[in-house]
Amino acid sequence: MKNPAGPDVEQSDASRNTADEELRRAGEARAVARQRAEIAGNALDERTEARARAVAGLQQYAGTSLLSAALPDLELPDLHGPWTIDPALSLARRAEQALGGLADDDETWNRVQRQINLELTELQRALSALGHQAPAETSDWGLVVHIVYQNRTERPDRLAARLAEEIGQRGELLTAKERTVLENHLEAEIAAEIQRLMQGAERRIDAINRELHQRPTSTGVRYRLRWQPLPEADGAPVGLDAARKRLLATSSDLWSTDDRRVVGSMLQQRIAAERERADAAAGGDGGGLLDQLARALDYRRWHRFRVERWQDGHWRKLSGPASSGERALGLTVPLFAAVASFYGGGQDGDGSSPRLMLLDEAFAGIDDTARAHCMGLIRAFDLDFVITSEREWACYAELPGVAICQLQRREGIDAVFVSRWSWDGRARTRDADPDRRFAPG
Repeated sequence: MKNPAGPDVEQSDASRNTADEELRRAGEARAVARQRAEIAGNALDERTEARARAVAGLQQYAGTSLLSAALPDLELPDLHGPWTIDPALSLARRAEQALGGLADDDETWNRVQRQINLELTELQRALSALGHQAPAETSDWGLVVHIVYQNRTERPDRLAARLAEEIGQRGELLTAKERTVLENHLEAEIAAEIQRLMQGAERRIDAINRELHQRPTSTGVRYRLRWQPLPEADGAPVGLDAARKRLLATSSDLWSTDDRRVVGSMLQQRIAAERERADAAAGGDGGGLLDQLARALDYRRWHRFRVERWQDGHWRKLSGPASSGERALGLTVPLFAAVASFYGGGQDGDGSSPRLMLLDEAFAGIDDTARAHCMGLIRAFDLDFVITSEREWACYAELPGVAICQLQRREGIDAVFVSRWSWDGRARTRDADPDRRFAPG
């Protein structure tokens, strides 16, 4: 007789066995997971501790100033408190990026060690001669040197910054009162010297204009040179016009109290303006007191030159309506006159000395007719010239004689051929070479 509940019992037993097996496997997985968690936790603790030691080591290394000596522009976190991972990691990455290109092989290491020992010996010798000490201490991070200066122990980089600041302070020991005394003491001498220089410049301009007046161009055009004060808007000193009249018209020995006040006020204004400019200059580029006075009292910066042309019964600016040749002549002719006035109009010596003028690529942009006029003016000013040019031979009827050297070269040949020519006012002829080493073929 069959048990009516038999199939259900068998099915329940099978389900229980399956559940027991799953429970066993789950227990095993839990044990494995617990073991892995313990291993991972131990590894995490070890790595956290290693990271903390690395951060502490980096902080201690930074505290030795070796890192600052290697990378002075590298900004360090606060050394007085413990570092966290973020600033330490950022510092390590920036240091690695800056030092990544340095060689770290054994040969480089040995060379650096020898160099450190030599430089330390030299440093200690130099400081001991001055009564200072530089003790060196070997630590886990390297050789650390501190300098005893004025009974205080300083890191070399900090001492260098301190000395630089001290030097700057000593350079400013000249107080404002001392500067004022110096300026007032020199004011009379400065004014007299500026007057002498400006009057000399005026005499030179007059001499140049006399040369220009005596030698017009072949077309009858006359030029003159003007030496004019700049307007205040262009950088001229305040009160230059009034002071300039006194500087040019009256000897400093005959100045009245009002004259001295006007000139002195102008000079003081220039010195004050230059001092303000120097103080505002970035990076300390203003220079010392001597440089400031030299710039402030340079009378040449207060003036400009202008060339004028006589036209329709009036002196007109050279920049007015004119041909390119006339403008080129207007710039060239005053230069000839300046050279002629420099040589003193041929009055010095016996009159046979050369009155030499050097011209490089002269008369660029001037047509042949204007070039001939310029050559005629060179003769009229009684000047001798040496000219270099790519196309100019100076063979003009206005010149009675010219010696010419024509230089030629060919690509690939390391030599220059020189042919000699001469111009006698009518024709150009080939001359023999007196320095030729070999007879012509």
